[in-house]
Amino acid sequence: MSTDLIISGNEGNPTSFELIQKVDLKTLINTNIFSNGGKLKKIHELSNQNLGILLDEKLIIICSKTFKTIKIIEPDRSEIVSKKSFMGNKFIDFIELKNCDIVLWTSNVILIYDKECNLIQRIDEAEDGNLCHRKDYDYDSVTYYDINSIYEMKNGKLVSCNSYGLKFYEKDKDKYNLISTEKMEIDVHFIYEIKPNVLILLQKHYDESFGDMEGDDKYLISIYDIENKSLRKVFRSRVESMLGEYHKVNYIINKRYLFMCYGKSMEIFDYENNMKNICIENGDVYDYQDIFGNHQRIMKEEKRVRTVLANFSDSLFFGEDSKGNLNMYLFNNNILKVFYHFKFQNIIGVIKLKNNDFLLYSYNCELYHFTPIISNK
Repeated sequence: MSTDLIISGNEGNPTSFELIQKVDLKTLINTNIFSNGGKLKKIHELSNQNLGILLDEKLIIICSKTFKTIKIIEPDRSEIVSKKSFMGNKFIDFIELKNCDIVLWTSNVILIYDKECNLIQRIDEAEDGNLCHRKDYDYDSVTYYDINSIYEMKNGKLVSCNSYGLKFYEKDKDKYNLISTEKMEIDVHFIYEIKPNVLILLQKHYDESFGDMEGDDKYLISIYDIENKSLRKVFRSRVESMLGEYHKVNYIINKRYLFMCYGKSMEIFDYENNMKNICIENGDVYDYQDIFGNHQRIMKEEKRVRTVLANFSDSLFFGEDSKGNLNMYLFNNNILKVFYHFKFQNIIGVIKLKNNDFLLYSYNCELYHFTPIISNK
């Protein structure tokens, strides 16, 4: 790691990273839980120093210090299958709200639990008026409905980001009531509230246009003002895709920049400067290709950030290179460099803990606990 790099923020300079613990989650928790509950999907830090481990059909809550199981949320199949039965009966992700309610969702159904892990509400979002269509090479068109993510706004409202657009919920006593919906041109995958009632929309739609499993991903970034109901499109792109291989928009956001990976490139936007698209200034980073008749900028393979995973500080983030190697990257003064190389591959995600430690977790259900060694110089 280069020692002449200056890092902004209050974290100081990490000079190295110490592996505190390696955990085989299958062995530690129960191999049968994983074999019966599906593959590892997501891990998030919860309140009270707990971790939530999401599998296809259950959520396991463990203590982050002892790794002992505290609770298992395992809904009945009838609770996670939609009346429309779009085969979306596996969990996608979950969040813990500020009031400690836990929200899990499949592609069609939202389940909400209280802090004691009791189910308090089930919402089946797939309705006739909200169903969408995508091109299918064999069948011309297929009908679908996808809940992509759930977001909690600063005012406590919940937003379902889905193939229809946006659905807003507000809690009244113990129930979350649907208060409004907004139809969008392209499926909304994620949102981020940059100031009260102003959202960045990260959007993507896949069509199987060219052959069996061969199609294209259409990407769109928009700014949506909820009060004025105004929508401003700030970025569009279209890339070839094999069965929607880049299934979800891949992004991270820090205090100033939005980083989004797609196709063979990564775009950086300064949302404090009217979503200015930043050009990385160091070295020979870019190539250009004609894609669908447009001259598009891509990152050279040896420079490419294939996936962004998590922020570490205002200027450091975790990502994978074109070969799937895990790196920590430094982005400072429009210059992007590899700051630290980890000898890991097949990492699903990275969790930055409240104490500044971080966890890596892999497709093999291995969890690695690191702490940064900080220099105060």
